[in-house]
Amino acid sequence: MRRAMAGRQNLRSKLFWQVWREHQDYLYRLSLRWMSGNVADAEDAMNAAAVKAVGKFADSADEIRNARAWLARLLHNHCIDVHRANQRRNDQISEVKSMQDGDVSVFAAAPRSPEEELWNTQLARELDSAIRELPNPLRSAFTLRLVQGEDYPEIAAQLRISNENVRKRVQQARALLRQRLAGYRKEMNARTR
Repeated sequence: MRRAMAGRQNLRSKLFWQVWREHQDYLYRLSLRWMSGNVADAEDAMNAAAVKAVGKFADSADEIRNARAWLARLLHNHCIDVHRANQRRNDQISEVKSMQDGDVSVFAAAPRSPEEELWNTQLARELDSAIRELPNPLRSAFTLRLVQGEDYPEIAAQLRISNENVRKRVQQARALLRQRLAGYRKEMNARTR
């Protein structure tokens, strides 16, 4: 029975690659259009879609009526996923940069009065304390990124985790720090007015 199932899977896999090759040029043109003319991204999308499609095709080959349309839809969905992931990554990078710039400005601005200087000193101590109290995985990623200024791929390699995991840890650390420092900022803004 297992041999028969393996034989059927193998036959469907061969059938898939025949269908893929038959529509490959059409799919490539679509991929190139959907990936904004970027040849490397279009090829990556094609490869990823082929890997997804081969498994799904084997499971649902009997139900597919129009293989070209089915493959185009799968490729289109993958391209949309890539664009969404890129947008999320760009949004996170912008947010990190804006927070980094914003937080640095609190300490970089020359104090106008002794009271402001005192508040800045207290805020710096509170920030230092809050960073030390972060859970170790979050503290490591946050310190490497925002204190030492390392890039995400470097941090990922150093911590032996994925780039996405580094971004998530930095984001979580920032949220915890924001929460902890919210009261100090409100109080400082109220007193310096």
